[in-house]
Amino acid sequence: MSANPITLNPVISTSGNDNRIIGFLFAPLFDRDAETYQLVPVLAEKMQASADKKRYTITLRKDALWSDGTPITTEDVAFTFERLKDPAVDAAHLRAFVPDLSFEKVDARTFVFQVKEPRFNSKDFLVTSITVLQKSQFMGETEFNRSKKNLSPIVSGPYRVVGFSRDQQIELEKIPNWWGSKLPLYKNRFAAQKLIFKILPDEGVAYEKWLRGDIDAMPIVGADIYEMQVKGSDRDKIGEKPGSGKKVWASRFKSEGNMGWFGFAWNQKHPILKRRQVRQALAHLFDSKTTIQKAWYGSVRRCISPFGSKGGNIDPALKSGVGLFPFDPKKALRLLKKDGWQDSDGDSVLDQVIDGRKMPLRITIQAFSGGKQGLIALQILKEAARAAGVDVVIRAVEGTALFKSFDEGTFEGLFIGWGGGSIYPDPRQTWHSASSSGSNKIGYANPEVDRLIEQSDYESDQNKRAKILQKIGKILYEDQPYLFLVEKYSYVAGFREGLKSARWSERYSTSLPLDLLIP
Repeated sequence: MSANPITLNPVISTSGNDNRIIGFLFAPLFDRDAETYQLVPVLAEKMQASADKKRYTITLRKDALWSDGTPITTEDVAFTFERLKDPAVDAAHLRAFVPDLSFEKVDARTFVFQVKEPRFNSKDFLVTSITVLQKSQFMGETEFNRSKKNLSPIVSGPYRVVGFSRDQQIELEKIPNWWGSKLPLYKNRFAAQKLIFKILPDEGVAYEKWLRGDIDAMPIVGADIYEMQVKGSDRDKIGEKPGSGKKVWASRFKSEGNMGWFGFAWNQKHPILKRRQVRQALAHLFDSKTTIQKAWYGSVRRCISPFGSKGGNIDPALKSGVGLFPFDPKKALRLLKKDGWQDSDGDSVLDQVIDGRKMPLRITIQAFSGGKQGLIALQILKEAARAAGVDVVIRAVEGTALFKSFDEGTFEGLFIGWGGGSIYPDPRQTWHSASSSGSNKIGYANPEVDRLIEQSDYESDQNKRAKILQKIGKILYEDQPYLFLVEKYSYVAGFREGLKSARWSERYSTSLPLDLLIP
């Protein structure tokens, strides 16, 4: 892991690092089969939807238990739902999806979720995104968001936390006779009796530990490490598949799921970055070919939509290259001059009087100090921007500070990566103006995008909905609320020789399947 866990409470967690651990601690109502993408009941025994798809009656498993041995009941579901809907709870990223959701308890095992109007993913969200907390642990907690219990929760999944040493590791232990072990979906999974997540912000240090055999499995995020060391200087030490006779082996895995994308987030509340022509000029300063080769060694493709290139969610014209912002510093300068920017004092940096004071066209962009790709991409942008009179200031920060800056909106520009999520993406959380307290931390607002998102919410035909997403994506690309950089289409993972697994990757999985590994 690249950073300490912030919280292990699934209601308020927004960090990919945290959610990776949470997946071992809590059982979802339904889970997705990573090979078929079908929903499979887990904590729920069954679900029945009404004909109009407004009521979903769910029955919990009779044998489902918390890690303290007490039964999981609808009282726990009701408590979780109350926390989710409470505006004082940091769950805005989930509340955005269920503004009109209501809950009804039938008995100790049966409850009903009801929506006023069924959305395209109402069922999927209800059963995969609402993770049940134990009521008795958190009941009466006055500081729910900052409770110490958030790092040592009573859990419903196969593992529980037994140790956490800040900046060192977090240790999980298998729960004996876990009630979910007999479910067909989890056959041959969760075999390890103990999982230890090492907290190593520097991927180079993590890589060296893995190479020595001190780490059993790790994602190799840095393209430079894979290309220059795994396939380069260390190739004689590393196998390409299990059974190669080397101490460790590594491979690149492709997925049919959306792998996620990276970009520079522009704070729309900033007096300079709220200007559309400035953001478009910055897009003309993005040298995609050089960035992809120097920062990612050709292992990614140019991102032209936050919805992923899998499926039909990208506008065909954009996909063909028509309408893309070409790398053109001269055109960027013309756009900026048209927007009123000039070098009035001869310091080679454009300036303009905004709100009564002279402002240089200077933008500070933050990036994770332990991530080489973002810092290299920033340096390439900085050099190109200089030719257009734009001063890009690079600020490298620690991971936790970076997330805090993004959450609080205290940034100008920020390099950030987003997970791919569902193959049926939902734009509401990140792009609707009403989600500014959710994941729309940049404060983006476009009435036409809002209208199209609301239209997409209630379109159940995925082909028709893809057409709506194409329109949304085209407007987003033209508005450039982010400078969309690159999209991943594969991931690299390294393993210690001697581990076994039924399979090393899954069709829709976007990360290494730790739950399949057998020591």
